[in-house]
Amino acid sequence: MKDLGKRDVIATATIPDLVMMNALDLSKAIRSKQVSCKQVMATYLDHIERTNIKVNAIVSLQNRDELLKQAAERDEQLARGEYRGWMHGFPHAVKDAAPTKGIRTTWGSPLLDTVPQADAIFRAAEEEWRDHHRQDQHPGIRYGFANL
Repeated sequence: MKDLGKRDVIATATIPDLVMMNALDLSKAIRSKQVSCKQVMATYLDHIERTNIKVNAIVSLQNRDELLKQAAERDEQLARGEYRGWMHGFPHAVKDAAPTKGIRTTWGSPLLDTVPQADAIFRAAEEEWRDHHRQDQHPGIRYGFANL
């Protein structure tokens, strides 16, 4: 596999190369604008579309247009010089293990498949902390829930 930390490789990265980049290299590529947050998100979503049917890793995937909109917002932040940390624009999934209002949650079982009407207590507490500390939304972009 190519050394993806080099600038000349980033410009011509194939979809699998971009998806397989380690976090440090991806963070550097986003921050230096070698790749846009929107490109990264589109690449991840395309990869999920191609492979998830076989591996069932993502049990709840958010709306593609909304995710690309969030990625474009992260790109606009970078353009304004508003870098928000190493996870800026990172697509990521969280384990399907806690209720999140309005997002399909299964806890890894088809018997527990539901769309919660409220967040888990710790999710609500996290939002309260953000409000209290005037924190913006998380710099990463959660695209869905991963299987346990």
